[in-house]
Amino acid sequence: MLTHMMLAMLLAAAPQRADTTVTVPQGARLELTSRRGDVVIRTWDRNAVRVSTDDERGALRIERTGSVLQVRPRDWTEHSIDLELTVPRDMAIRLNGMDTEVDIQGAGAEVDVQTLNGDITVEGGSGYVNLRTVHGEIELSNAHARVNAGTVSEDITLDNVDGDVRAETVNGDITMTDMRSGNVSAEAVTGDLKYEGTIRANGHYTLTTHSGDVAIGVPRDANATIRVSTYQGDFQADYPVRMIGSTEDREFTFTLGNGSASISLSSFNGSVRVRRPGS
Repeated sequence: MLTHMMLAMLLAAAPQRADTTVTVPQGARLELTSRRGDVVIRTWDRNAVRVSTDDERGALRIERTGSVLQVRPRDWTEHSIDLELTVPRDMAIRLNGMDTEVDIQGAGAEVDVQTLNGDITVEGGSGYVNLRTVHGEIELSNAHARVNAGTVSEDITLDNVDGDVRAETVNGDITMTDMRSGNVSAEAVTGDLKYEGTIRANGHYTLTTHSGDVAIGVPRDANATIRVSTYQGDFQADYPVRMIGSTEDREFTFTLGNGSASISLSSFNGSVRVRRPGS
């Protein structure tokens, strides 16, 4: 009897989540603001958005105007509000946060996430994906979109992305695997850069870091003009290449096939490696 009473007291004392479900038209857009707290978003095949929160103080405002659903705090609040949302798979997502960890899985439309402090993890995305954080890691996978990703103090990881990419970090690595991109620009100040994926005819690939290594997978039968700058590092290739350029300035160029793709690889204090894909 005592055990049942204690269990009832614990359940009564446990925080209760508040759930709200709002019907939205097909092709609707979510605009979400989070000042503090984790945001988790999943998708389903319903024209409705379910919002679940641990906040019991009524500090959350949920409003739909036409095809836009807004979810935001009512007023400035110091306490953290954790949110779990389930949204239509084809719903565009726009999220602005401050101290916010973001985890989105199954996105099938545009994704725009910007926060000051917190990691951003996104699986999916179509059309355009913009991920920006100051202090946090960025992970994106299985996207069919043009990608813009930027952070200051952490790593960027892109996997299975089909689309043009621009990625920037100050103190972190940029790792791109299973890519299908025709235009790639990756830049770091202190960090390693890696690209594994397609090298398309007439494509443009630029990987630049000041203090870090650069590695790119290029098939021997690719059609590419490759420019290499390694001022205080070294250069390695997994197959013989005929380099043309200044050995004194540590700048080289070599051509594979008809040279249609443009590849620029640069590191001031690190090495540059052109390797066989998957090696």
